[in-house]
Parts: sequence; C-alpha cells; structure tokens
Amino acid sequence: MVTVMLRGGLGNQMFEYALGVALAQANRTTLKLDTVWLQDRLPKKKNTCFAHFNLDIFTLNDTQCLTNLSRAAQRVPVPGLWLGLNLITTGTRILVGARKLIRERTDRFDSRILEERGDLFLIGYWQSEKYFADVVEELRQAFRFKYPLEGEAKELSQQIRSANSVSLHVRRGEYVALEHFVGTTDLGYYERAANFVNERSKTMGSEPPTFFVFSDDIEWCKKKLKLPFPKVYLDQTSAGPKDSHHLQLMSLCRHNIIANSTFSWWGAWLNANHDKTVVAPKRWYPNNAKDDLVPERWIRM
Repeated sequence: MVTVMLRGGLGNQMFEYALGVALAQANRTTLKLDTVWLQDRLPKKKNTCFAHFNLDIFTLNDTQCLTNLSRAAQRVPVPGLWLGLNLITTGTRILVGARKLIRERTDRFDSRILEERGDLFLIGYWQSEKYFADVVEELRQAFRFKYPLEGEAKELSQQIRSANSVSLHVRRGEYVALEHFVGTTDLGYYERAANFVNERSKTMGSEPPTFFVFSDDIEWCKKKLKLPFPKVYLDQTSAGPKDSHHLQLMSLCRHNIIANSTFSWWGAWLNANHDKTVVAPKRWYPNNAKDDLVPERWIRM
C-alpha cells in the first residue's frame, strides 16, 4: 500500500496525490490518503491558516481513497484524538519495519523516490511534474471537476472559450502577511508577462488577448494592475465550491500567467490547449527559485 499524508491547500494536495498515484502504480498496489492532519483542530499558533481536505472537488472515490482513521476523523471530529491515534499507529508500524517512511528531504526533484517499493508512507509536498510524468493521463482523469459550472461562472466560461483568453492570477491573502518569505506582489512581472503574451499572439496571427484576472484581492488588482489590454475581473461570486470554478476557468483559458502559487500552477497544467503559452515567475520565492517546480516548456520571467 502507498499512503500519502495530505498537507497544505488544494494545489499542494494535488502534488501529493500525484506522487501517490505514480508510486501506487509502480508498486501495483492501492493508494490511500491520510487526511487526519488536515481535519484535526488542535490549537495552533496565531495567524495559522487551517487547510481542509480539498480533493473532493474532483471525481475521486473519497470513501475508497481515505484511510480508516481519516474517515473516522471526518465523522466524529475530536481535537487531538485522531491525530494522536494516527501518530501512534503509523509510528508503530514504521518502528517495527512493517511500513517505510518516505520524507521529502529537498525541494528539488529526487528521482530515488520513484524507486521506492513496499508499504510506503509519504510526507512531503513533492512539487515537481517529474514525479508524475508517467501517470499524466491517469491524473487528468482523476482531476475532473465534480461541480458543473453554473450562473456567473458558466457565463464566464463562454467568454473564455470565445476569446484569445489568458488567465492572470494574483495571489494576495496570507501572502501579504508573509512577504518576508514569499515576496511582494511583483507588478512588473505581470506587465512583462502580459506584453510577452500579446506579442506572441501577434506573431502567431491570433486575435488580441483578453486577460481574465483571478485573485483573492480583486479590488487591489483593479487599482494596481495597469495593463493596456482588455481585462475581465473575477471575484468570489464566481469562485464556486472551494474555488473549484476558478481553477476550472483557469484551465479553460488558452494561455496562463501564473503567480508563485500552486493553485494557478495546476490551473495552467490542467489547460489542455496544446498551443498554450504559460508564463511563470523566474523566482518562486525571493530566496528560492524552485527550479524543478516550473516545467521547462513554460516561460519564466
């Protein structure tokens, strides 16, 4: 069996699940998702952002995927109980050698991980497409959206399909409080990226692009983004369950300009347009370029 501990928000959980699928297939075994860490609600330090199990926006069979303790924690939330039991049972199996703990040691791609065999327990973020290069089609099937677009989101999807559409994602939210780690919002990056996509559209003989702006702080974007191109701003009224509509709308755009965010990374990756242009920040964080995170075929600037 391959068991993946899920941590972080939607984008991180998708990376974790992706490696789990790859290793489960290589081991010819089943994949289980450990969501206890997400569901437990022990008090944590100030300004902690609690993540939830977010893969349920896709057509996964949750009841088969989740571990027994994960299902119990969902049904009877008791702070500390399930996390404690999880640590004891998992730790015991690792100590006696019945299960192998695979912990991420670096944020660079580590090919040795793909060679691991046996009853595995994975802890890490695994943010590289190289971990799941052999199961791309399986993942595209798994990451089909459960909730159909409706209302404003459905109308926006029609606009996106009829235009030379470019998703442009600006991540603010908790990033503002963590500027020392993730960096400030680089307006210059978005201007360079938008100009690049516009010029490439001219070269390819495409119609002028329309930029669909996604953000958790759309009013800030309206004030600060000075792009001389047609723009459509998407606020939370069209976000859908757990922002799933926004992720799906990103994937429907012809091209993508992503933030240093795994959410828009996956929006671009799920984009099925074979001629797409994806632009990503040259440095993911001020002190970390995360070179293995951005696929080589994407443009960095």
